[in-house]
Amino acid sequence: MKKCFLLSFFVLLCIAAKLSAATIYVNGNYTGSTEDGTSWATPYKTLDAAIANAAPNDQIWVAKGTYLAPNDNYNSLQGFYINKNLSIYGSFGGDETSIFERDLANDSTYLETYPDGSSGITGSIINVDKNIMVTLDGFCFKNYSIAIDQHYDALPNRTFSATPSDRFNITLNNSVFYNGVMPLWFDYFGDVDVSNTVFRYTNGTIHFSTSNVSPDDGSTDARCNFKFTNSSFSGNIGPGFQSNRANLTFLKCHFFNNNASSIWSSTSGDITVTDCEFNNNSADMIAVINHAQTGKVTIQGCNFHDNGGYSIVQLRLVSIQELDIQNTIFNNSTNTIFSTDAPVVNIDNVTVSNCNVSTIYAPVFSITGAYSKTNITN
Repeated sequence: MKKCFLLSFFVLLCIAAKLSAATIYVNGNYTGSTEDGTSWATPYKTLDAAIANAAPNDQIWVAKGTYLAPNDNYNSLQGFYINKNLSIYGSFGGDETSIFERDLANDSTYLETYPDGSSGITGSIINVDKNIMVTLDGFCFKNYSIAIDQHYDALPNRTFSATPSDRFNITLNNSVFYNGVMPLWFDYFGDVDVSNTVFRYTNGTIHFSTSNVSPDDGSTDARCNFKFTNSSFSGNIGPGFQSNRANLTFLKCHFFNNNASSIWSSTSGDITVTDCEFNNNSADMIAVINHAQTGKVTIQGCNFHDNGGYSIVQLRLVSIQELDIQNTIFNNSTNTIFSTDAPVVNIDNVTVSNCNVSTIYAPVFSITGAYSKTNITN
């Protein structure tokens, strides 16, 4: 009876919180004098005003147009500062009554930083505090140094006081990142879920690392979980991902025409890549995936074709616990498909075609540990 009462009380609290959440409206093209954000008729003109006046768990709807993020490199505020649970949606025409009425293709909402007059772009667009939950949906991020950044206690030294008990939680949907440096940068624990999002023409990397957390508990276990679904990465000249102590999951993603390793990961954490396509990627050494130091790598249902260019190996997987490759195709390659020293390697239903590997470098598969293979077509 007591458990039932507590469960009912919790459900009521959740319903009450949902009912009390408000929708706040933003339209940078609004020319009226009344700004209270309560409707499309009287919206705020700036996103930072809406965030400042929002209550925890509110939704913010942002109409099409360009919104410049606040930027001060010499105090702790950099970009739109979010320090409460919020769901922020873009790409509205300005008269919708539901987020499902948006025209994501034609009513784009752009978030940018101010140019600094020298390098052209500077600072962050979104500045997220720890221990909150944020949803960002329907935005185009451009002209940024870091698009979504963690909140720092002091700048420009980029110091912060996160501990192993702190986390961040971000859901990112239906967005585009382009013509910037680093799309995301986080140095402490958290969970990021990305879907239907495009990353193109970035000069940096998506950076996840918990190695800088102080005090460090000494553990080498993965501390972050990042999932990317139905997203694409193209034309990037920095590694697509640079992660440390993070689990990475990619589902139905497309990596193409990148000039650096698509996935670069080290120090613990697992990588799971399912139903993804990799084509026309190249780099100095590792064309597609570089993963080192513990963890398990699983590749299933993927298609690798026309990768390599001047790189030596497509997949470099060293000091890992296990490598599983299943139901995967490698086609049109002139370099080693993968190199690993994993003690356990399982290869099942893998097709290798038109891969004329030069003996100067290595064979198609370079495996130093024990392995099993079945259904190999070459």
